[in-house]
Amino acid sequence: MADPTSTHASDDRLEPSPEDAEVIALLDRLIGHEVAIRFADCCRIASGATGLIADLPLLSHGMRELESLLRESLLAVLDLPVPPPAGAAERVADIRRLQADKCLTKDEADTLDRRISGDGRHRREITTISTWMELPEDIKNHWLAMAIAQKKGESVHLTRFAHGRSYRERKATNAFFINKVWTPFKLVFREILLALERRYARLYTVVDGLSASTDRVAAAREFADKTPFPIVLQRRFFSGLHTNDWLPALRDNGLFAEPPPAVAAGRQMDWPAGEFLLRLARNTDAATLAQIIEIVQPLLTSQNPVVHSHLTNLAHHLPGAAAAAIAARIPDWLGDATDRRLAYRAAQLVRMIAEGDEGHAAIALAAAVFAVKPSATAFERIQTVLSPLDYAYLLEQAARPLARVAGPQAVALFAGLLVRAGEAFSRMSAENGEDFSAVLWLQRIDALGPGQSSVIDGLTLALRDACLEVTSVAPEHLADVIAVVDDHRYALLRRIALHVLAQHTSAAPTLATAWLCNPDLLHSKACRIEYGALATVWFPHLSEEEQTAILDSVQHPPAAKWNARRAQIAEQLGRSMTDKEESIASDLWFRDRVHAWRSVLPPPAVERLENIVARYGAPSEPGIPIRSAEEASDDDDQLRHLSPAEVVAFVQEWREPSDGPRTEAHLARNVAEIVKEAPGPFASEAAGFADLRPLVLVRYLEGMRDAAQNGLPVAGTLLDLAERVARGESPQSSAGQPVPEVERRGARIAVAELFAALAHRPPTDRPANAAERIVSVLIQLLDDPSPTPDEENDNPMVDRDPCLVAMTTVRGAAVNALLWCAIAARQPESQLPGLPALLPTIMHALEQRLDPQTEPSRCVRSVFGAWLSRLSIADPTWVTGNLRRILPVAPDEDLHWRAAWAGFVRRRFADGQILDHVRDDFVRAIDAAADGRAEDHEAEMHLANRLADCLWNGTIGADDELLQRFLSVASKESRRDLLRSFGIDLPRTGQANARAIPADLYQRLQAYLDLRLAAVHPGGGFEHELEGFGPWIDRPGFDPAWVLRSLDAVLAAGALPEYPTRTLDWLAAHCTVSPAEGLRCLQRVLQRLERDPDHQYVIDYAEASIRPALAAALADPALARTAGDVVGWLLAHGHDRYADLHTPQ
Repeated sequence: MADPTSTHASDDRLEPSPEDAEVIALLDRLIGHEVAIRFADCCRIASGATGLIADLPLLSHGMRELESLLRESLLAVLDLPVPPPAGAAERVADIRRLQADKCLTKDEADTLDRRISGDGRHRREITTISTWMELPEDIKNHWLAMAIAQKKGESVHLTRFAHGRSYRERKATNAFFINKVWTPFKLVFREILLALERRYARLYTVVDGLSASTDRVAAAREFADKTPFPIVLQRRFFSGLHTNDWLPALRDNGLFAEPPPAVAAGRQMDWPAGEFLLRLARNTDAATLAQIIEIVQPLLTSQNPVVHSHLTNLAHHLPGAAAAAIAARIPDWLGDATDRRLAYRAAQLVRMIAEGDEGHAAIALAAAVFAVKPSATAFERIQTVLSPLDYAYLLEQAARPLARVAGPQAVALFAGLLVRAGEAFSRMSAENGEDFSAVLWLQRIDALGPGQSSVIDGLTLALRDACLEVTSVAPEHLADVIAVVDDHRYALLRRIALHVLAQHTSAAPTLATAWLCNPDLLHSKACRIEYGALATVWFPHLSEEEQTAILDSVQHPPAAKWNARRAQIAEQLGRSMTDKEESIASDLWFRDRVHAWRSVLPPPAVERLENIVARYGAPSEPGIPIRSAEEASDDDDQLRHLSPAEVVAFVQEWREPSDGPRTEAHLARNVAEIVKEAPGPFASEAAGFADLRPLVLVRYLEGMRDAAQNGLPVAGTLLDLAERVARGESPQSSAGQPVPEVERRGARIAVAELFAALAHRPPTDRPANAAERIVSVLIQLLDDPSPTPDEENDNPMVDRDPCLVAMTTVRGAAVNALLWCAIAARQPESQLPGLPALLPTIMHALEQRLDPQTEPSRCVRSVFGAWLSRLSIADPTWVTGNLRRILPVAPDEDLHWRAAWAGFVRRRFADGQILDHVRDDFVRAIDAAADGRAEDHEAEMHLANRLADCLWNGTIGADDELLQRFLSVASKESRRDLLRSFGIDLPRTGQANARAIPADLYQRLQAYLDLRLAAVHPGGGFEHELEGFGPWIDRPGFDPAWVLRSLDAVLAAGALPEYPTRTLDWLAAHCTVSPAEGLRCLQRVLQRLERDPDHQYVIDYAEASIRPALAAALADPALARTAGDVVGWLLAHGHDRYADLHTPQ
């Protein structure tokens, strides 16, 4: 059973309650797995769901056994002396005198002694444990009542229920037993275990004494008898053992048995006995290693992943045959959900056993640990049990040793893995005629070196090194190696074969000649570098006929290959090549194929090559083998060196290649980038761009917009182009094809966005009528059909963020630009002459858009909401007069209200006074959330942010009815986010360039938190909300005493504040503010961290903060006992790095 709290039954009643699960977990950790599963079984019987009828005797017997196990375990591990019964010494002395007088035999005297010592022992043991643990009196009495028969009163003695002999009773569990016996029984167990947890340091003292014992046999036997496998004590015991003379005693007492499954399922994957074996194996003699091998042999069939991990680590220190025996089992232990630490150590083991001449085991392990397959996610593509970086590194370490011991078999393994990885990466295969090499970025084979970071590059390096290693050790295997690699017929593998062949041509001269004379390799774009390396070495050794045939194939290429090249160039040009262009293509064909081996060319060929290189330059080294340098389009680099007029001409003549890497979208993006960098010259060429491809025009306008937004000068000559776009005269159709609607709309939106930027950053030449022309174009754009009703109805984002959608429509962008103009016109320092005079025209056009008959779009209405806060500053009178047109109250305009509200609530307030105008709207939005209409958490979050703005700037107080109304209906996530946002916005201690925060803000925030803590009640989700207190804790503007009190209240509510390491750091620095309260907070934080698997590591990680706080408390007589309980609790949970703080109790 992997987990004592789990069950395979379908009845929910068989699952333990949370309270029972807590006791089970305590037993499993503090006492042992076997005791925990017995308690779990008793819980299942008591649930009444087992189907048993006469279950009372079974449950009672189980409880009796549990009580005995717990009591005996506690006495053993605590090493508590049980006092003898009263008068025992005198009675024993009398018996011994009778024995001396020959009145009693020795056996009779010994029997009487045992009876005296056992008289009332059960009671004395319970009393001893209760006294040492300081159990409450009622818990002690409950324990005594269940364990010992009572002469008076209603008996709850377990023996009564276990051994009742009446045949007239069904003996089924009843309410009396559950209420009077079973429930107190569980309470007793829980209190005992919690007390033990606080005093666990005592167990450390006992275990330390055993590990320091010189009598290994007695110590091992006592530890085995005392400890029913609590992992914490095992870890402590075995960490104190350092010599091999412990091995026989530990083995004979069963202390090397595999850990119980519950340990494997726990927080820490520990097997302390395995750690001890590993420590010994690292530095020991052959005889000790032989003992270790004998000990681990029965464990090879274990199904426990903890054992798998330890055996894999142990194999690194064992002789070759023993390590190979473990390695043979590792493939069965690896799976899709493998712990990568196990896979990493297994991969390291490949090299070790290969160097130990265990070739068969090394190959089998390498095939398992370096296996590849397609990933279920498109992002990763290749799935392995190792990370890509670890995969490449470990493969590099193992490749050559594996090749030395396994020869061509290692080459075949790496070649097969590389093919599978490449096909998984590219989603291509040989069956459909495609070469995965074509889609991989390939380095030069001879340049591959250590430090690769991908699976593909790691396998390429491993295959190359394995081939070179095999052929270096045994050159006679060269042909076999080449055959294995070439068997896959992929360009990447053939490149590796060419590279290896170039290093060892003398070992296979016939093979070298055959590969060099192969026309497919000669004309392969992918293989040019490696083919050149082979030709440099072997071309001089060819016969004259063979040399002539190769050069003739280069100078007069095969018809099929040359015709394909001509067709490709013609498609890129959009026409047939001229004679001159065909001559150039022929020269480049020759250059690219012989340049890599030019040093061995005959003089005529060298002369031709030098002339070509002088005219066109040396070829670029191909990085992607499917495309050579002359085939790649470099329009992005060319454009940066052209004048604006030349850019226009270039774009007009440009044709998109059918298989090229450059698309029209790529070209358009490049145009936008160069326009944004130098807008002035390009603005003067605006007329030329008006007649270009629609997509290029759109990107040109967007480049101008970005330049204007960045404050770069933009010439006023753009206005003519903008007017043409507004009138529909540009963009124009191309080749008889209509302008796509998306590009027509994109051009108009770009014009509106450009004019919005120009409203407060006017053109540099400032035409006299610039303002009038800008406003005129924007008003003209208000008649555009975008957005249509269908566009709004079909877009789900309209309900979430209509203002965002509005910016992708023409009318929405135009209204946004007009609102920019309205704000700019009201600024005295307006830099656009004539704009203030146009303000009535602007506002009239905007007011028309507030009429739902004129402007039915919800998206456009949301733009007004987004500007409401700024408008209330610029023109509060206009806002007052038009507020209920922007945010209508009529039920039939609810959708428009919601759209405007969505635009408003998603923007930070420019002025808190806007709340006076929209308080009723806040109430409406809060009530909508309460009614369940606002199901989107994001919308509720924005509502919270706006209320936070108001609290921050003092518009409302912490007790404001509006804020309290929101908090009463908000989700726990929104309440947490709101609390968190306050702390995040405050400066931290030592923060550079921190803004000044007024003191009254801290007072408002303190009042807010105090009200939230006062509102805490069970079931209200406050433990989730109060997590947001984390960012408050280390803010210096708060009184430390108040922070400490608040933290104590937050923890008491069950919350773990976010950023727990900061909390611990703060507690360590401020524990003297109130030592008792600080220690209580520390204890609660630690307990809360331990319950959360995601935060358990913090207890060890933050030792530098926890240790001084505990040390200070231990030094304080008033706090020493409580601090000791905290240390004991830490030790009970396995944090033995704090063991030096404990004192024997």
